[in-house]
Formats: sequence, C-alpha cells, structure tokens
Amino acid sequence: MNSIKSVPARVLSRRPGHSLEAEREQFDKTQAISISKAINTQEAPVKEKHARRIILGTHHEKGAFTFWSYAIGLPLPSSSILSWKFCHVLHKVLRDGHPNVLHDCQRHRSNIREIGDLWGHLHDRYGQLVNVYTKLLLTKISFHLKHPQFPAGLEVTDEVLEKTAGTDVNNIFQLTVEMFDYMDCELRLSESVFRQLNTAIAVSQMSSGQCRLAPLIQVIQDCSHLYHYTVKLMFKLHACLPADTLQGHRDRFHEQFHSLRNFFRRASDMLYFKRLIQIPRLPEGLVREKEAALSQEQQRGSRETAELQRQLADKESQEQELRRRLVDEQFAVLRATATEAQRILRDAVAKLDDPLHLRCTSSPDYLVSRAQAALDAVSALEKGHAQYLVSGSGIGDGSVEDRTFGEMRARRAQVLCGGDPPVSCPS
Repeated sequence: MNSIKSVPARVLSRRPGHSLEAEREQFDKTQAISISKAINTQEAPVKEKHARRIILGTHHEKGAFTFWSYAIGLPLPSSSILSWKFCHVLHKVLRDGHPNVLHDCQRHRSNIREIGDLWGHLHDRYGQLVNVYTKLLLTKISFHLKHPQFPAGLEVTDEVLEKTAGTDVNNIFQLTVEMFDYMDCELRLSESVFRQLNTAIAVSQMSSGQCRLAPLIQVIQDCSHLYHYTVKLMFKLHACLPADTLQGHRDRFHEQFHSLRNFFRRASDMLYFKRLIQIPRLPEGLVREKEAALSQEQQRGSRETAELQRQLADKESQEQELRRRLVDEQFAVLRATATEAQRILRDAVAKLDDPLHLRCTSSPDYLVSRAQAALDAVSALEKGHAQYLVSGSGIGDGSVEDRTFGEMRARRAQVLCGGDPPVSCPS
C-alpha cells in the first residue's frame, strides 16, 4: 500500500492536551489514513468508504486544506496508477465536497497541470488517461469559478439556469459554448477509457478494468446534467437567433448527442455500472424530434424571408410602373409644348401677311431683334428637349419645356404686337 512520504509539519507539531486539539489530531489522522487507502498504487477502484470519509472531512473543516496538505506529499510522478486514482478522488471531492473546495483546488491548479503534462509526455497507458483527466478537472474548476451559480455537482433547477443565462443573447451563446467545451472534456475521457478496454463485457468484472471504469460514474453524472442544460440553452438561442446563425451549434450538439448516447449504451451493458448507477437512455427519436422542430423553424424563417422578398419585388414593380407613367405624362407634356410652339410659329408667320403688319412701320433693327427673339425661343425649346432625352425622365415642376413654352408665348406677343419698342401704325 502506498503511504505518504512526509506528514505535514502542522500535523506533527500538534500535541494532545486540549479536547479541541485532540479532536483535530484525530481528524488529521483519520484523513491521512483515508487518503492513503483511497489513493494508492493498487490497480483497483477507489473504495467508496475511504472517498466518503475524505468528502465528509471537507465539510467538517469547510474546505480542502487538509486534503491538499496530504495530497501534495503523494509521489504522483512515480506511479501513473497513483496519479489516476488521485484524479478520481479529486473529482469526487469537487463534486460532493464543501463548496469552498473549489477555491482550494484553484490554488493548486499548477500541481494538477504539472502532473497531467508529465504523464502526457510518457508512453504509459494510465499516464495517457491521467493527461486527459487533468484537463477535465482544470476545465471543471474554471467553469464553476466563472459561473458560481452552478455547483461543482452541476445540479441546479431550471429557474437557476434561466437566471444564469439571462436575456442577453450573447451571454446565452457564450454559456452554451462553454458547456459544449465542458462536455467535450467529459466525453474525451470516456472515449479514452473505452479505447483501452477490451470490448468483452467481462472486463468490467476485473479489478484492472474497474480501476479505469470507476471515474466514469462521475462522468456519467456530469454529462447527464450538461446534456439537459445544453438542450435548454439551444432552444433559448433558437428563439432569439436565425437558424442559419446556429448551424455550427446544432452540428456540435448533434455530434455530442451521438457520442453521449454511445457512451451511455456501452456503460449500460457493463455489469459494473448496473449496480452502482442508473444510466440515462437517450433515444434517437428524441434528437430527431428536436431536429424536426428546428428544421420546421428554419423552414418557417425561409418562408417568411421569401414572402418579404416577394413583397419587396412587388413594391419595386409598382414603383417602376409609377415611374413609367410619370415619364409618359412628362413626355406628353413635352409633345404638347412642342406642338404649341409650332402652332405659335405658324401663327406668327401667317400674321406677317396681315394688313395690320403690312401697314406698320418699324425700324429694321427692331424687326431683326424680334426675329432673333423668336429664334432664341426655338433654341431654348430644342435645348430643353435635348436635356429631356439625355436624362431619360421628366425634369419635373418648372421644367425647361414649361419655361420655354412661356418664353415662346411672350416672344409671340412681342413679334405680333410690336413689344416695347415704338411702332408707327396707321390709325
């Protein structure tokens, strides 16, 4: 049996003489014995009674100070089995120990990481499992420190989950990602353990197999809660975001669901788990129902998008029709203006033979100026017509054509009636 190399000086320095000191000394002794018996080099699962005493000890002293005082003295680098069982006990302590255990473990993150990195670089079967297990433990500590609403045992009501997620879609999105990461670490450990075990069911009855399988009880407990929470959060996300935005989340959830269902199915086939824990079953129809609901929501969103696009196309068509009518009306006004201008010119020419004009005496300069004014009006009309053709649409109110038409009428009056310059007409 493995024994602790050195008992902490704090424990050795204690002397009986006072009832409290005697009680503390007895507590330290009991914890030391329980830790030594729970975490040893024997390839056998941790005995529940020893782990239970360690957990009760954390509630007694409201923390894991004593546990870590002895744990850091264990020769973990010398034995991968010892390190594996240490991780298992630490997982139990985190889940079922006093809430202050989490902060005590945070202070020893470097110890956990170092032992995982050490065995990760060695070609040892248990060592590879230790490397995966330490990553799970570090993820667990980080998650629960960041989200203290979730105890390390992961058991909360739906009301607490709703309150923790809140109404900010960004917080819900991030919390879902962190739970996916948490679940990935749990599933990675279970897959690593099953890879090392023979597929025969009888392996779960061997001590070597049970030593590897024992920590999966805590993994099953964690995963069952994480799965429930991710389902709730996924529905909250789909109520706030478009289905296309959450395609990555759905793919990840689908992958984890199949891995989790396979894990639970394999575990339920092993006799070792049947007498220790009730394993949830995840029927395939459940995920199909959820996928169908999500698919219907996506289709509904697509239909709404198509309807909005159709309405937009209709409005654009109506706008084009109104624009076409406006162009036609303005073109009709232009043609009417040109026709009126032509009529004015014809009237002016016809009036030249009028006896009134023949009997009028005007200076040549005045007659030239009147003719030039008529030509200027025609030029202005042609310019307005050219601008209309270039723009492809009407000029609008106060257009060049309208102004030209007005000028043409004024020129016509001046040409026919003599305008401002003095004119000598017979009475």
